[in-house]
This record gives sequence, C-alpha cells and structure tokens, in this order.
Amino acid sequence: MVCATFEIQRGTFDSFASEWDKLAQQTPGASVFLSYAWHETWWDQFGAGAEHLLLGFRDAGRLVAIAPLMIRGDVVSFLGGTDLVDYHDVLAGDIDHATLAGELFEALAAIDGWNSAEFGSLPDWSPFVSALPESAKLRGWRVEVSIEDVAPGLEIPDSWDDYLAGLGRKDRHELRRKLRRLEGAGDVSHAEYTSPEDVEVHLDEFFRLHRMSAPDKAEFMTPEREQFFRAASARLADDCGVRLSFTRLDGKSLAASLSFDYCGRRLVYNSGYDPEYRNLSVGFLNHALFIRQCIDDRVEYADFLRGNERYKYNLGATDRTIYRVNVRRGGVK
Repeated sequence: MVCATFEIQRGTFDSFASEWDKLAQQTPGASVFLSYAWHETWWDQFGAGAEHLLLGFRDAGRLVAIAPLMIRGDVVSFLGGTDLVDYHDVLAGDIDHATLAGELFEALAAIDGWNSAEFGSLPDWSPFVSALPESAKLRGWRVEVSIEDVAPGLEIPDSWDDYLAGLGRKDRHELRRKLRRLEGAGDVSHAEYTSPEDVEVHLDEFFRLHRMSAPDKAEFMTPEREQFFRAASARLADDCGVRLSFTRLDGKSLAASLSFDYCGRRLVYNSGYDPEYRNLSVGFLNHALFIRQCIDDRVEYADFLRGNERYKYNLGATDRTIYRVNVRRGGVK
C-alpha cells in the first residue's frame, strides 16, 4: 500500500487524458462509467450550467487518483447524472483510500461556493463507501449514508449446461419452456454488432424497440438522451466493446440490448422489445441469449446494472448494493 501526502492538481480533461483510462482500469470493479470517453461525452452533452471539478492526486509526480466531480449551484457531486450513469467512483488503485478521502475533503474545504457534497451511485465494492463517511466525520461534517439502489449481476459459468444447473428448478423449467415456445414460432436468430459502423447502422432499430417497450422508456429516451447514446456508442465502440444485440424471429427484430465490455465485465446498459410479441417473452429471452453469448465469449461477469426488475433474478442474478453518501459542510446552516 502507498501511504503519502498527495500533490493535488485541479485539472481539465485534456490535462488527464493520457493517464485517465489506465487509472480507471486499476480501480476496483472498473466499469465503462469510469472511462475518460464516458465522462467527457457526458460533460459535452449535459455540462451546461455546471463547473467541472477534476481533482488529480499525484505521488512523486505519478497520477494515483482522480476525483471526477462537478459543482452545480451549491452542490458538489460526481460528474454525471444517475439517469445515465449507473456507477460513480473516485478512480484509484492500490493506495491508502482513507488518506485519499481525507485529502479530497481538504481540497474541497478550500473551495468556496458549495454547501453539500452528494456522492451518489457508489457500488458496494468501492473502498470509498466507507472511506468518504469516515473522513468527513473526522472533519466534524455531517454525513448521511443511504442505499440508493441495487444492481443485480451474475458470475458467468463455463458452459450453458452449468448455467442452467445453477438456476432454481422453477426458473430453469420456465427458461427452457419459453425457449422452446419461441423456437416453435419460427426461425430464431441472435445477432450481435460490435464494429463502430455496424453499431451506428443498427442504432435506429434499437431506439425503435426501446421506445415501444413501455411508456416510461419512451419518456426516458428524449432527443437529448438519444444524442448521448449515439455519441457514447461512437466514442466507446473501439475501446470499450460496444455490443448491440438483437433477437429476431423469421428475420424480424423483436428485442434488442445495448451493452459494454470493460475489464472482463459485460454491462447491459439498456434494452427494448416489441410488445406485440410479449406472449413469446422476447424481452426476457433476449437477455437469456445475452448470457449464452457471454458464456461463449468467456466473459467473467454479466452486470444488469441498477434496478430490481424481476427478470434479472429469474435469470440467476443476485444483488450488489449501490450507496449514496451525502456530506453537509461544517459551519453551514
């Protein structure tokens, strides 16, 4: 472990560009949401009205941590909203996280104009779930830690048979029954697109299925969010394994999902299906076929991200917890 007093640098995206992703990949539970491209794309799309606060921590000149923050009004938060970012974190590898959290608050204490800090979407594997509250309390600042959401996922077994054997008896029976019913309805195929060109071509098909799935999904996919999806997919396609998947029946796309590969994990970012074919469970089976593809690709972990939808548990996923740490600055009433 490295225990040191860090040199703190308030920088820009450009000043950290060459070092950001290496540090992101060293962070426990590294995900695409920590990548440089994700942060910069979000900022370009939604940063208006806020001030970015990118704090770098150096030890003997080497960048050992980045706190990707922003200030909007009188609130400090991680950069990026919870509507589009499932996990936030301080980017840091094998260092003393308690020391780092203390120096982060020391840096924030020297900045005027904010009253509270809201560290949302911290996954349970992050050392900062405990390091941030402990350090804030040592300063005499008020702290509230709460559960924000859950993020079900599953370790990927070696084979489809092993996966089925790991399901509960009822879930295994239902999955097999639904697969047989879909296969009996016609020619079933599962297609995946990964190149930037193919992803761009088929995104319209994804958006159509996403919006038609449910009223809340249609409401969610505003033109601004669609623009973000397009920009993020284009920027991440080469570095972060964008995968656009479709389940088709007799050549017609009935369900789709957009996912990202990062450091051995495959994250299902969003999905949709044609409700006309709800009786064939096409949305559910698209995720089952996604797991089968994860097995074929030797993916380590399939992450269904935030939300406790029933289908995730029927597919064998178990919860990880997402926390929120709210800090009220000392001396502020």
